[in-house]
Amino acid sequence: MTDRRNDLGGSRTVGLVARREIRERLRSRSFWVPTGLLVVAVLAIAVISRLASSSNDTMRVGVVAAAAERGLKTDGVDVAVDPSNGQVVFNGSIEPTHLQVVQAAWGVSALQASLAADGLDAASIERALSPKPLETDVLDDDSVPQVAQLVGVVSAIILFLALQTFGSYVLMGVVEEKSTAVIELLLARAAPERLLAGKVSGIGVCAGVQMLVMVASGLVALSISARSIPSGLWSTVPMLLVWFLGGYALYSTLFALAGSLVSRQEDAQAASAPILAVLVAAYVTVFTFGFQPHSTASTVLSILP
Repeated sequence: MTDRRNDLGGSRTVGLVARREIRERLRSRSFWVPTGLLVVAVLAIAVISRLASSSNDTMRVGVVAAAAERGLKTDGVDVAVDPSNGQVVFNGSIEPTHLQVVQAAWGVSALQASLAADGLDAASIERALSPKPLETDVLDDDSVPQVAQLVGVVSAIILFLALQTFGSYVLMGVVEEKSTAVIELLLARAAPERLLAGKVSGIGVCAGVQMLVMVASGLVALSISARSIPSGLWSTVPMLLVWFLGGYALYSTLFALAGSLVSRQEDAQAASAPILAVLVAAYVTVFTFGFQPHSTASTVLSILP
């Protein structure tokens, strides 16, 4: 029977083990390098998206025949309008989207000129041409915005990587202490459940730091991309943290249990294989049911870790 006369006490033992894990992980390159690469990747995607969208937002229209035709050939003008002949000129081929925009603008211009010829002043013409926009509404809309789908997929990827990475830290930490006989010295001063709680808590704090960094970089990326974000989508940010905490508590405990069953690093992966299989299956399920969020299967699976 283990002598517990020198037991340090529950909360103190958990705190000491947790601080040790936090210190070791935050000093490690294996923590900061992947985190930095993920942040760079997220921001790079946002910048590319912003550049791609901004390149298609502007259409250059030339008015006055001779100058416009020159612009089509040399100055990058997309469409040339000849008001005197009532023509719109394209260079090479007709772009349907550009034609629709120009036709709409031409119609507004012609209507404005007609109203002015009938004696209306500029203010009256402005009111006539600027009606209050219609409010939009959809009945029984089961569709999911593309932004919402993207956020869901990215959240699943982040959760999968975080749980796998930090669960492996717990696994390897337990196996390492067993292989070096450090665990025997620790068990002489503290109960096994306190050591486990401290290790899981310490690595969990590091995992939480990484998760907050990723969430912050995702919010910055959304701002950079200049995409319109549905207001209800912001509720996924706190829920992402809740899902992470619940998943981490479950999987880290399972990884620690797997680590306690072996004494060599070589056997660690084999011991954790069933846990990884469940984790991968849950990850694949996201792409199977994630694009049908209103289905019964998605509703049931969303509350499981």
